Amino acid sequence: MKQWQSEGLVLRIRPYSESDKLVTLFTLEGGKVPALARGARKTRSKLAGVVDSFCRGDYLLYRGKTFTTIQQATLLEGFRRLREDVPLYFSALYLCELLEKVLEEHHPAEGVYRLALKALKALNDGELPRELVVRAFELLLLKELGYSPSLTGCVECGRREGPFLLSPAAGGLLCRGCLGQERGVALSSGSIALMQRILERGLGGLKVVRVPAAQLKELRQGSWDFFLYNTGIKNVKSRACLENLPG
Repeated sequence: MKQWQSEGLVLRIRPYSESDKLVTLFTLEGGKVPALARGARKTRSKLAGVVDSFCRGDYLLYRGKTFTTIQQATLLEGFRRLREDVPLYFSALYLCELLEKVLEEHHPAEGVYRLALKALKALNDGELPRELVVRAFELLLLKELGYSPSLTGCVECGRREGPFLLSPAAGGLLCRGCLGQERGVALSSGSIALMQRILERGLGGLKVVRVPAAQLKELRQGSWDFFLYNTGIKNVKSRACLENLPG
């Protein structure tokens, strides 16, 4: 089917010519789709406001020999605050860059799409602290991709009492006696409990939780190491900008 319609999120926009934009869409029906938005760089273009960063829209697409083109679009949610607030902008940019790197083109991933939408909403609406949304998104994206860390005890000996380190190579927690030559990030019992809550309850289960800065710091390194090991992604440019932002 050459013409098709789907709800989608704008992950990335790039200039393609003086008047056109090349847009990376994450569509509900077709997964990640690079698409050309003709005339979208013109101020009077009907597409201009629907192919802006982080927008959620309803897109009518046409699959041609060279490009998929956006023929029509209706804005569903603009997430305007994400483009006006610098910390929120880089947080949303980071989430979208992760998605662009892990998603395959034209492979629907409804669970990941719903997660991305919830995370952008949480950032835009200020429901949760910005960094908590980012850290939770990393873990929940790993879960959707099939890489949830094992957090119930040491994956080698079964020990239930810490201290523990999170080992990407082992797939979860290791006690110090089983660590051996493996690398790991030390996690407090509070951080482990927080990770378990995130994986079990999602973003909605964090609205009544107060998270100390020390736990966020542990999650920042632990989840990132786990993410890199399991996905193999490289050169996430927005992460450096994000980590230099104030909390």
